[in-house]
Amino acid sequence: MSRVAYLILTAATLAVYFVMVLWTLPTIAAAAGGALPFDLRPWGYSPEEAAAFLSVLSDPGRSLYSDVQLRLDTVYPPLLAIWICASAARLFPRGVVWAIGLVAVGGMAADLAENAAVAQLLDGFDADTARRAARWTMVKSAATTLALTALLAGFVAWLWGVWRARGAG
Repeated sequence: MSRVAYLILTAATLAVYFVMVLWTLPTIAAAAGGALPFDLRPWGYSPEEAAAFLSVLSDPGRSLYSDVQLRLDTVYPPLLAIWICASAARLFPRGVVWAIGLVAVGGMAADLAENAAVAQLLDGFDADTARRAARWTMVKSAATTLALTALLAGFVAWLWGVWRARGAG
């Protein structure tokens, strides 16, 4: 991937992320009396917690969740997975890139499955759907954390190499 394409991908990924983190998710939480949206519960939630969230979520909050947040969160997971793979390709040998890529794509698939289950919950509560959504949330969170931690480790190793090379020169 060219540097320009990588920078455009990075900007697009960050733009969608910041729209969600700075606007839709806080607005949804406020519309639920401060309760965290499903997306922000990395350890999952019980069907009772899901029902409690849905019972306090206002109609405008529910509309924002289903009409805007879920659409943004349909674009974000593929952007993030591609960005993770492109970043890994800049830091690691091919075999490691493949491993990180598989984890990132797994996180993307879990995020999209979570979104489908959350959409069903927003249409009407069902305990089995809540359990399924919570499982996908946990898988998404674990996979994304693992992939991003690997990237961070690679970046730190790269910085260390640059620092050592400058010290030796």
